[in-house]
Amino acid sequence: MLQRVVGSMLLVTSLVTLMIATGCRSARYYYKAAEGEDFLIGALFPIHQPPYTKQHMSRNCGAFWERPGIQRMEAALQAVDDINSRRDLLPNTTLGIQIRDNCWYAAISLEQVSQLIGRSAWSKIEYQEVSHPYRRPPDAGDGAQCEDRGPDKNLVAVVGSLLEGGADDVHSLLSLFRIPLVSYAFAGQEPELSSLLGYFVSVAPWSEPVMARAMADLVTYFNWTYVSTVFTSDASNEAALTKFMAVSKIQGVCIAQFLALSAGASDQEYREAVDNLRKVESGRVVVCFCTSVTVAGLFTAIRDSNSTGRFTLVVSDAWMANKNLLQGLEEQAAGSLTFRIHVEPDKEFEAYYTSLNPTTNIRNPWFRPFWESRFQCSLGNQNDAVSKSLEKCTGDESLSDGYEQDPLIEGVQSAIYMVARALHDMLRDYCQGRGDRKCYRRIHVTGDQFLEYLINASAVYRRSIPELGKERSVTPWYDVMNFVKSEISGLEIVPVATWSNSQLTILKSPEWDAQGSTEVPSSDCGRPCSAGHVKVHQSLMNVCCWKCVQCAENQYVADEYLCAQCAQGTWPNESLDGCDPIPQKYTQWSEAGSIVAMVMSALSVTSTLCTTAIFVRHVRVPELKASSLSFVLLVGVLASEAGTFAVVSKPSVASCLLERVCPVLGVATVYAAILAKTYGLCRIRKDSETSVFPRMASPVSPSTQLAITGGLAAVQFVITAAMLVFQRPGTIQVYPEPNHSVLLCNTTDLAFFLPWSYNFLLIILCTLFAFSARKLSARFNEAKMIGFAMYSSVVIWIAYVAVYVGNENNRKLSLCLAISASSQVLVALLFLPRIYAVLSEPMKNACCALFGFRAKAVAASTVSIVQECGRRGSQSARGSLESVAHDKAK
Repeated sequence: MLQRVVGSMLLVTSLVTLMIATGCRSARYYYKAAEGEDFLIGALFPIHQPPYTKQHMSRNCGAFWERPGIQRMEAALQAVDDINSRRDLLPNTTLGIQIRDNCWYAAISLEQVSQLIGRSAWSKIEYQEVSHPYRRPPDAGDGAQCEDRGPDKNLVAVVGSLLEGGADDVHSLLSLFRIPLVSYAFAGQEPELSSLLGYFVSVAPWSEPVMARAMADLVTYFNWTYVSTVFTSDASNEAALTKFMAVSKIQGVCIAQFLALSAGASDQEYREAVDNLRKVESGRVVVCFCTSVTVAGLFTAIRDSNSTGRFTLVVSDAWMANKNLLQGLEEQAAGSLTFRIHVEPDKEFEAYYTSLNPTTNIRNPWFRPFWESRFQCSLGNQNDAVSKSLEKCTGDESLSDGYEQDPLIEGVQSAIYMVARALHDMLRDYCQGRGDRKCYRRIHVTGDQFLEYLINASAVYRRSIPELGKERSVTPWYDVMNFVKSEISGLEIVPVATWSNSQLTILKSPEWDAQGSTEVPSSDCGRPCSAGHVKVHQSLMNVCCWKCVQCAENQYVADEYLCAQCAQGTWPNESLDGCDPIPQKYTQWSEAGSIVAMVMSALSVTSTLCTTAIFVRHVRVPELKASSLSFVLLVGVLASEAGTFAVVSKPSVASCLLERVCPVLGVATVYAAILAKTYGLCRIRKDSETSVFPRMASPVSPSTQLAITGGLAAVQFVITAAMLVFQRPGTIQVYPEPNHSVLLCNTTDLAFFLPWSYNFLLIILCTLFAFSARKLSARFNEAKMIGFAMYSSVVIWIAYVAVYVGNENNRKLSLCLAISASSQVLVALLFLPRIYAVLSEPMKNACCALFGFRAKAVAASTVSIVQECGRRGSQSARGSLESVAHDKAK
């Protein structure tokens, strides 16, 4: 027997396999086996926190969990050690355990449990003896450790909590293969749920849903008559909620609403649940039959919806008072109450656990990385960058520092013992208690039969859970815990009451918020509704209790129970009992911005018309005679200014057409004329620079300049016409806000930007040509004035673009102002000097008309001839021509 005990201890410490999913879909797991162990228990523990990323290909579990993960795993190993070392339990029999990390996530739980199904002892009637079934062959590749492909079928049960993520799915999957799921949580497997739960067994099934009665007693004690309920969707929580509703109705408590959340609910579902809870204005208390993940999701949604302090949660023991999931949610969790079964700390496990260290605990493959994470030090054998960045562990680290025992340690060990006792009873009946492997192969036991052994087995491990009687009933002892915010640890769990033998005993006043207030929050209903509100019954069972809900902004009160939505284009009237049409808004002539735009445009039109009149009157004056492009430019200015009045008019087909045509064509005509002019000046400068001897450059003829202007303007005409065909002018009614209706032209961004992009291209080209022609001789003063005009125009249009980007509401008015400002700058710089010359010295211009202009022409031709003669080298011809010029001058 001593040899058996020593062998059993070596069973735990020596044969450990850590399998990592490489080339297969399995995740990491711990496997403890023996030289052909007789029976195997599967176990699911949350060694790591839930994954941050839910996608399958990039899903990685979070950080290590000590209390719900590592501690529970070590508790299971300790229980298996004790069972294998005992003589009175499973004599001459070895028990193995395979522990898998489910990361408290449904999808991972299913992946892990699917690897256990092939090991089921209940898939075949007979056991098969295979020596060393799980020893990896020496010549096996990496893929050999991905899955358990051996023929051994000795898995008898899976230990896990029905309260963890995905437990319902795990239970359903195991039930298909008749594999029992033993819950180590002390939450209830109610007798009436046995047909629904099937192969689920709890370590402490209560005779009735006492948790519901305990929570109803707590709600009644604080005089909360109107509460909401939330539950995690599963059979146990639904049964507890049904019982709570029945008990609370007898005690005079109205249920405002009951909301169901799945174990894998999304963030959006949590936000919707909180939004529904917020609608119950007078019901602050929320009774929650929820798992830890659901509670954490609710607190997160409360934080994200700025509802901190709005609710007081009363949570069932399914939460297990687990504060590991509440990091960063201390403000929201403070003041909440939760139930926890009363369990004394296990001193033996504490001594065992705190003595563990990475030197001796080599069977736990997660222990070394957990140790590094726990103490932020490196053990020196890790190759990852994180370990290399840490200081080496000193060896003085101890798990006793900050040790806090998980409340389900005894539940885990009790579940292991329940399976062992069931196996013991089964072997006693079929093999007369002998540890005979030949007998194991001969017995014919099904999963259904073993389930009966489990149900009748005692789950007692040490002392906290009372021994169950023949009726399998026990009245639990609950502690009511209060979450209190602490500056030191962030969140403390303080016992404030106990519930035992249907009696609630208050130990101290709870703190109801993060500020430590002890004033009991109110939670009632039935207040009268004011105008614009309707009565909303919380449920069909609560017709006596309602809340007053304000109708939405675009809704009116159809009757005292119904809000009706106004049709688009209408809005509730002042009495909120009907809808009136929403007045259309559009740019009015009386608005300040419109007045400024029209005044600027009127000034520009006036100055342009005056300039045109002067040009027409003095068209034969030499200063104005060659003014073809000037008239084109003035016409373009007038056309662009006409668009201002279309913009400030009420949108219609005609005004929208003018708004899209006049500004773009007018501006294009203006800058096309300037571009033709600057092009001619650039040619003159180029010819004068390339000549060996000074001479008169050949300018671009007026007809050519007009042709260039017409061609450039025609391009804009084609673009604008194409946009008009692509999108016909019209009006559209938009609703920037539900109660605002704005009438606009239906101009799209493409129809606006494409024509104006061409205009901006012309402006850029004009500026470049004007800059290039700036060094012409004094006889071409017009080049400098064009340059000044274009520089000013560029500044104006850059300012317009900035306003367009930064102010969406005044884009059209800013366009009108930009057109007017640029037009006035062009008229002032290009025409005012010439008009001044014409009007200030009329006699001089007249003389120039008779003599000066002719003399200049003769002199110019003379200089040209002299230059030609100089090139020929004829001095006599030069003298003759000079004398002729002298005679003509006389």
